[in-house]
Amino acid sequence: MRWGEAGSPWWLLAWAAGWLIVAGGLILAVAWAVRLARSSARPDPLAILKERYARGELTREQYEQMRRDLQD
Repeated sequence: MRWGEAGSPWWLLAWAAGWLIVAGGLILAVAWAVRLARSSARPDPLAILKERYARGELTREQYEQMRRDLQD
């Protein structure tokens, strides 16, 4: 009886294909995470200022002054 033998080299190809799939999945996951991190960059300062004004955190005068400062 051949208990220690697989009987054919096909198991080696199956394992190699499995590891290639795992490695490819990891590469895709890292690429997706990097792309997501780049796309979720902070908005520009003027957009933040507009949001703060819209929420009522700033008066019109404060908003206008800060907007002029940012545009200069």
